[in-house]
Amino acid sequence: MANKYIIVFISIFTISVFIKLYQNVNTEIQPCNPYVYSRSVYVGNNRGNGTGVILNSKYILTAKHVTNGQGMVIVHRQEGEVGVFPVIYESSEHDFSLIANKSNNKDSVIKFNYNIISQERACSVGNPTTGSFISANPIMLFISWGLGPSGEIDKYTMFLPGGVEAGFSGSGIFNNKDELLSIVTWCGMGNSLCGGIPIQTVKLELAETKFKL
Repeated sequence: MANKYIIVFISIFTISVFIKLYQNVNTEIQPCNPYVYSRSVYVGNNRGNGTGVILNSKYILTAKHVTNGQGMVIVHRQEGEVGVFPVIYESSEHDFSLIANKSNNKDSVIKFNYNIISQERACSVGNPTTGSFISANPIMLFISWGLGPSGEIDKYTMFLPGGVEAGFSGSGIFNNKDELLSIVTWCGMGNSLCGGIPIQTVKLELAETKFKL
């Protein structure tokens, strides 16, 4: 238990340091690359909505609290295609879910990057409750540790964003090479600080299932 309190204290201290650094960084919002928009989809059900990221022709990744125990969800692609797709996996340890990609598109395999660089500029496209896709630029990325939903200590991507609104949960965080680093799972402090699950965490868990990436 003492170790958990130490980890939480370190996380809070790290966050405060990065907030100080953030004040000296150019926070101008730049549109994401077209590729990032093309991999982002609206995900909705009768309990709420969020965003998903297309991993390949089989799977769409989103936050678990977006699918929220529903067996089927509405998926709306940016080019207009709409469908009702099945949720095929919900993590019991982390806030992520997999949706079967039943789109008619032959989506290519997305590129991952496990090396999250401190102060790296990244980009995310979310579908806020306004119904339109907008981009946000997390100005600084860094790794922190905190208590996950299971009570275990989890690794998180933390970032200080610009332009994040409701509906960004489940959206992908991409670096400037259009490589997927993480997905957004929470925001706090008036959406001035957000966090998510590194894609490496997702891949490691799924390696123990039939849904390997």
